[in-house]
Amino acid sequence: MSVYAAQHKFIGESEYDSYSDYLKSPHWKETKSRFLSGQIRQCAICKEKRWLDVHHRIYKTLGCERGEDLVILCRKHHTELHELARNMSLESALETLKANREWEVAQKRKQYKQAKSKNKKQKKKRGKKRKRKYKKRLQSLFR
Repeated sequence: MSVYAAQHKFIGESEYDSYSDYLKSPHWKETKSRFLSGQIRQCAICKEKRWLDVHHRIYKTLGCERGEDLVILCRKHHTELHELARNMSLESALETLKANREWEVAQKRKQYKQAKSKNKKQKKKRGKKRKRKYKKRLQSLFR
């Protein structure tokens, strides 16, 4: 069952007119508050601590969500997740986003190490140049 089919099924069986009405309901606000109280408030993918959303991993349990049915995501990754979920399941999309993030972090670390190594080599080269200049000055003083 697709994400949207599950949402429509829930809406048809509940007192809410739409999914957005459900998200504004006291029941959802209480569920969300209870979930957030036991969590570290950061995105599950990038660890961002601002602009957080609580995302439903499973829409079949709307109205009676459990903790494992929800995940905290930053707005950026929540949007990306829904874009990916058009072509795959929500869980697959979430795993894809996590894998992409790990790859990005690994690439940044690699670039940082390369830049650091390059800087060390340049410093070493500058140091050797300075020593040569200093030696030449000393030699010229004592001639």
